[in-house]
Amino acid sequence: FLTGTQAVSGLQVNVTTSATCSWTARSNVTWLTITSGVSGTGNGIVRFSAAQNTGMAMRVGTLTVAGNMVTVYQYGTAAVKYTVAPNVTIPDAN
Repeated sequence: FLTGTQAVSGLQVNVTTSATCSWTARSNVTWLTITSGVSGTGNGIVRFSAAQNTGMAMRVGTLTVAGNMVTVYQYGTAAVKYTVAPNVTIPDAN
């Protein structure tokens, strides 16, 4: 859960996998933007930001990182909190 309704940068998801395993990351909603780590091979970090939530209701967005869904909850103006789901670990594909 993100602890506020304002824009937040510097969020991250750690990717852990074998040195030869390639992966990609993408945002599934417009208010979550990947700022670095769109793709990689081996371990890596996907950094992203969340735009301000000006609505009253909490919103839920997802990132797809290495084929895994990462869920981000951002409270609306009626409540104030934030959290990012846990790191992604990719099983060794080799």
